[in-house]
Amino acid sequence: MLYRRQEVTDTPATISLDSQYVLLQPSSAWGNVSNFACAEETTTNHFTNQVGAYGVFSFVGDRIVLNGIKTPAGGSLQITFGGGSQTFNQNLTSSSATSECAVLFDHNLVNGTHSVQMTLQAQDDTNRNSSTPELHLFDIQYFFPTIEPTVVPNTDTNHGFTSTSNIYLITLPIIFGFSFLLAGTLFAYKTVKRTIFRFRYPG
Repeated sequence: MLYRRQEVTDTPATISLDSQYVLLQPSSAWGNVSNFACAEETTTNHFTNQVGAYGVFSFVGDRIVLNGIKTPAGGSLQITFGGGSQTFNQNLTSSSATSECAVLFDHNLVNGTHSVQMTLQAQDDTNRNSSTPELHLFDIQYFFPTIEPTVVPNTDTNHGFTSTSNIYLITLPIIFGFSFLLAGTLFAYKTVKRTIFRFRYPG
């Protein structure tokens, strides 16, 4: 037996850094290049090496992911939600002497509308010897919950037994009742028949 159950899943969506929904400032501090070595061919790398350069955007959902590149030059990415209600700092330094594609930031939130600002900061303690910090971004992913009806089999092993038991509980009294009624009718018929016979043939 099948029944419908509603399941909540997180649906991903992507915001392009070239879209009108993302503001990169100052615009003169940002550049872009395609076909970066560690990314897919269609990926555009938006980058800046100016401390204080930032990007702002908003989304509706419960999770945010920033994809980009970590480099030996490193730096720190400050992510601020809601004008300062939450602030995080992420190290942008690669784990080796070469650049590597990476998730720069991944954070779960309460589902709703969120405004975000991401700002390139000076080097932190792990890369303070670097001359210039770098921020490289591919795209912004956000996730929003959706409710989908799912048809699943009923795993209740007692379901069939319960249904059968209910049928027996309903039908057995009917059968017994009908049997008693039939027996009573036959008994009454025989009694009346004997009475009529005695009346017609007394003695």
